[in-house]
Amino acid sequence: MSPKNAAAVRYANANGFTVNLSADTLKQADILKAQNIGPVVVVLPANVTTNQTTPAGHKIVICPATNRDNVTCASCKLCAWPGRQVIIGFPAHGSKKNQVKSDLIQIT
Repeated sequence: MSPKNAAAVRYANANGFTVNLSADTLKQADILKAQNIGPVVVVLPANVTTNQTTPAGHKIVICPATNRDNVTCASCKLCAWPGRQVIIGFPAHGSKKNQVKSDLIQIT
């Protein structure tokens, strides 16, 4: 990410507009988290249903709205909190969910 874009993301997150940095792998999530620009989200294989840890030790919390019947995006809003320290994991879903393979990431 360019320094100008990083500054814009940092500014947005500090001023009430949450911008999540999106990762496709746990390694990429660690890299984004280390940049300390904003909160991070990561796509996970569809069969991952429990909280995880990245290779660098960052905690991944599975999006509560994906695996709890009584939780919705409107009632949770965890991913909208710019100051959170955890990475939000979104298990793949839909017709392309099988394209996200567990061998692309290292679940611990």
